Amino acid sequence: MAFSSYSCVYMQPQATTTTTTTAQHDSWSWGGTGESCTTVCHARGTECSFADVTVPTSVSALQLLDDGACGSYAEGCARFLPARGSPITKCIPWTTAATSGTCSIGAIEKPRCSTAIAGYQRLCFCKATAPPPTVPAAPAPTGYTQGGINCNCGNRIAQWWGGRSTAQACAAECTARGSCLSFGLWTTNSKGHCALFDKFCEATCPTPTQVATGNTNDVYNKEVTCNSGHYTRRRGTSCDSCSSVVRRRRAQSCTSCPDGQKPLANSDACQEVTCNIGHYTRRRGTSCDSCSGVVRRRRAQSCTSCPAGHAPSVHSDDCDKAAPTLNTDGYSFRFSLDVRFNNWDGENYPRILTSSTGAFAFTGFGPAYGGDKGKISFYIQTVDNVGAHGRGAKHSTSSAKLNQGVWYRVTVEKTADQLCIQLGTDTPACETRTVTAEQFQMISVGLMSWDTGGNIEGKAFVEAR
Repeated sequence: MAFSSYSCVYMQPQATTTTTTTAQHDSWSWGGTGESCTTVCHARGTECSFADVTVPTSVSALQLLDDGACGSYAEGCARFLPARGSPITKCIPWTTAATSGTCSIGAIEKPRCSTAIAGYQRLCFCKATAPPPTVPAAPAPTGYTQGGINCNCGNRIAQWWGGRSTAQACAAECTARGSCLSFGLWTTNSKGHCALFDKFCEATCPTPTQVATGNTNDVYNKEVTCNSGHYTRRRGTSCDSCSSVVRRRRAQSCTSCPDGQKPLANSDACQEVTCNIGHYTRRRGTSCDSCSGVVRRRRAQSCTSCPAGHAPSVHSDDCDKAAPTLNTDGYSFRFSLDVRFNNWDGENYPRILTSSTGAFAFTGFGPAYGGDKGKISFYIQTVDNVGAHGRGAKHSTSSAKLNQGVWYRVTVEKTADQLCIQLGTDTPACETRTVTAEQFQMISVGLMSWDTGGNIEGKAFVEAR
């Protein structure tokens, strides 16, 4: 018996057509009367292919696939495929078994997808196909993102039928034009045609190309680049200032600062609210308030009252014992305290302690003192306003400079004849009176207070008895 070079699996039509497939996966499926397997599979969103499957060449093999659709079977085909018409006379022993529901099985394994036989149904193997692409297969040029395929994204502001046939060359033309927001590069008909558009390509294409006639393209959107602290609205063409948090990589959103943080100029991020000494921020607040009590750090988000027996210390996170007092007749006294200068360039005359009567001046030497910047000094005002400037002696000045940011223990002492100032355990620096011992008397001090600021801190005042 001579066999054809093609396998044929056919079934005469019945009143009810039975299929063995769904459209979304690889499977065998009966076609409609007179349909080719190409048509059968395409209607199911798949493609016909017998390349990677074993085609049934026996009754037993077909019975595993036909789901009971065949009433009887005929094996073997002559050289040619069955001719059009019915009954089929070229299949052996089809001539004796050509009744409704009879299935014919070919002897060779690889059928043709395109063959269609009038009056008969084919058993086809349909392979699921990958979904069509929605973005260009090629990567986007630098400065661009994949925008989609087969679209006229907006009005054409320029186009070339040659000479700009690569994505990089077409992108260069778009980059050179501020009005260009996207470009398309044709991939089939007019391959290499470059067109520039005045709009971004959106998810829904406003004007698709004529894909049916072979007009396909890849489209790319221009990236808008923003400096730190700025962002572009999605699909926008310019950058806006963001006084909150910019979400990168493409800086296309600006979100509010988290609670307890505030905007940071020309930055993509916010910053925690930090307060100077003696100040705090209310929880989730964005500004600092003065605290006349105790500031709890690390984030300085609370201010509590001073403990019993303590008083607020201006520009300090802590309270002091009751406000400084100095009990003296003006002829002799001694006291000590801790002081730290945070910025010697902040002011010329940073005051450590003050007297409500102006009985003394206790200050640091700022930039106005040139080479002596960093030293501290103490002088008094006499009751009789005698001596140079009414002080009764020169101002007593520390022999050494105080390093910025370091706490020092300072002692001031007045005796009947001298006025001295001492840093830690250093030798005191003293000035002798220039008036009589009786005249060398300081006026009443009145009320004393700390007069430190952001540049200077003081604490731990102790009067020696």
